[in-house]
Amino acid sequence: MSNLVQIRKKAQLTIPQSVRQKLGIEEGDFLDVQVRSGEIVLKVKKLVDKEQAWFWTRRWQQGEKEAEEDISVGRVHRFPDAKSAVAFLNSQPEEERQVLISPLTPREMETLKYIGQGYLMKQIADELGVSEQTVKKHLTSIQRKLNANTRTEAVARQSGRDTIRATDSAS
Repeated sequence: MSNLVQIRKKAQLTIPQSVRQKLGIEEGDFLDVQVRSGEIVLKVKKLVDKEQAWFWTRRWQQGEKEAEEDISVGRVHRFPDAKSAVAFLNSQPEEERQVLISPLTPREMETLKYIGQGYLMKQIADELGVSEQTVKKHLTSIQRKLNANTRTEAVARQSGRDTIRATDSAS
């Protein structure tokens, strides 16, 4: 694929739409610019916010893959209400109820507190001053760490461990 582009004022150029589509380049993406053997080489760089880098770790992505597989084959529990979820959890062996892969961050604790109070994603995002996508990522992390399939189950599992309380949200 070859395209001819013209350098405009202030050394600006437009990457042709066909190239952007083929490479998945979107507005706001970064390009690494290098000079090699007298040629300009552009490499697309998809940067990840450091607060969301955990999501792209090999371990986390493996967990996401396992979760998707569990969901696709129906290895999930659904409950009509929180009381039923708590009853189910209480019927499980203690070691299964207390599984905790890693402790919740203060921000995850705060998110879980709002979930337990019945807040919607948008309301939680507004309270925390973050995007709904960030809240969803916190929720995914919470559910993974608490080995929970649903929000209700996550709240119930954490309630079984200790009182849900907001702590310093600087995480």
